[in-house]
Amino acid sequence: MEEILQLESARLVMRQWRDADLTEFARMCADPQVMRYFPARLSHLESAALIGRIRGHFAEYGFGLWALQRKDTGEFIGLTGLQNVSFEAGFTPLVEIGWRLAREHWGLGYASEAAVDRAALWFRPSAVGRNRRLHHSSQSAITKSHAGHRYALRSPGRFCTPQGRSR
Repeated sequence: MEEILQLESARLVMRQWRDADLTEFARMCADPQVMRYFPARLSHLESAALIGRIRGHFAEYGFGLWALQRKDTGEFIGLTGLQNVSFEAGFTPLVEIGWRLAREHWGLGYASEAAVDRAALWFRPSAVGRNRRLHHSSQSAITKSHAGHRYALRSPGRFCTPQGRSR
């Protein structure tokens, strides 16, 4: 598969990760509001490890979660894209649409513009080797997310994460 270097929308650039993204990404992943639907907030070291896993996913599959940047300011604001779900459950294998934005960028339509309008729809199901796309976040996160609501993303129901937490 041809390597994807970046995608663009009207206001955003979805690009490969840079080492310089770590500081802002770690700040975002330590924010309790940003991480309220995740099992835990991440430390600086855990955020760096997550970027490493994201880069590895791109290398292995040719797609993944992009670093998300505003065109007008060049500011790193979060992540968005597609990734394989890394655990087994009754609804796997599948590819999830993912996004996470720094809190100061919520409510501006960036998640819809990036995660769904550009990044997710760019891929045909055959390109990612799955015939289903599903956001596996908690139902409450989808309900409260404008992008999740707008595109009728659905949760597979209640299940336990690999960490044993119910979602």
